[in-house]
Amino acid sequence: MLSIYFKIKYLNFQKNWIDSELKFKNIWNYFKIWLKSVNFEINKILFSSSIAKEENEFYESIKNKLSYCKLTKKGIIVRKFIKEYKDKYKLNLIQKETLIGVILGDGYLNIHNTKYVRLEIEQSYPEKKDYLMNLFEIFKPLIVRYPQIRIRKSDKRTGKEYKSIRFNTSSFKCLKEYHDIFYKKNKKIVPNNIQELLTARGLAYWIMDDGSKLDRGQIVLNTYCFTEKEVLLLQDSLKVKFNLRSRIQKTRNQWIIYIPIRQKVNIK
Repeated sequence: MLSIYFKIKYLNFQKNWIDSELKFKNIWNYFKIWLKSVNFEINKILFSSSIAKEENEFYESIKNKLSYCKLTKKGIIVRKFIKEYKDKYKLNLIQKETLIGVILGDGYLNIHNTKYVRLEIEQSYPEKKDYLMNLFEIFKPLIVRYPQIRIRKSDKRTGKEYKSIRFNTSSFKCLKEYHDIFYKKNKKIVPNNIQELLTARGLAYWIMDDGSKLDRGQIVLNTYCFTEKEVLLLQDSLKVKFNLRSRIQKTRNQWIIYIPIRQKVNIK
């Protein structure tokens, strides 16, 4: 009887010990989950702080170029460059070549009046955030507002929420020339001298801006906004300027360019 008693006691002790161990493991697992969430929040805070620091540094760097900086009734800070700065600023070579590629892509030139034009750029977020921030660095001397993230209305069919990141330059005289070249009655066109205007850098930014890669090893340039004649002009420019073979295809009454990957490219 005594041995049975001790066996029962031992079994109860063992059960309690196992239960305690399981509870400890659960507590430890919960602790690890909590720790991960804390680390995530800390990283999020650090990331936000880093962005805030970069944004503050940007606003500090343009301070001496502003004619005024005012807070509106809606709580929005409005900054404007000195008129003389906007009138006399000239684009450098990198800005000029990049601008050609961006205009052929999704970039938009908005004419403010007969003399001043601003560049507007918007890309999907976070997929193309790095690309947009690279453009921001290039055109920073023309910008008074740090890139902003936009949340679009959810898709009614899927409920999916879409985000984008965007910036626009101030209106500058130096951009008017490009609006005259690439727009006719406020509609984007391909100028006849595109072969002369498009450089290797411009082509790279055009592909990054509005291109995509297919599984079959092709690059697609989504030239939806251009006519067949204009797309043929672009195709000819790719062949003559860069020795790039390509084909055009009609999709939903719009034309796009397909470029095979494996070919020698004439990049100078």
